[in-house]
Amino acid sequence: MLDQLQQQLEQVYEVDTSLQVSEFLITDPELAERYDTSENPREVHEKLLLSQNEEHLDVALYLSEEIVTHLEQNNPLEILDESNLHQFWVALEGISHFTYLTWNAQYDREISLFELELQAEV
Repeated sequence: MLDQLQQQLEQVYEVDTSLQVSEFLITDPELAERYDTSENPREVHEKLLLSQNEEHLDVALYLSEEIVTHLEQNNPLEILDESNLHQFWVALEGISHFTYLTWNAQYDREISLFELELQAEV
């Protein structure tokens, strides 16, 4: 279902990353905490985790198990209502961040945190 949401976003953006977000997904909060190298790590249900050096970029999308399980049980592609709207927006924001970042990375385009946040709000 997450990959289907990504495909729909890519259609809207008219891009093709040739990646599946599910292959970069982690749901373990301890693993996400270990990979979060930011100065002020936050406990949230969604975050895009990055590690970059001169040779490559490592990417993972953390979505809490709670969010993923809820969406699997209440698929927003079948019905979107107050029972799954919050979880849908959380997941969609993370998928949107992932899509924007990976597409730009494939073209060696630099992006700022501001651009990433602004793009997800649109």
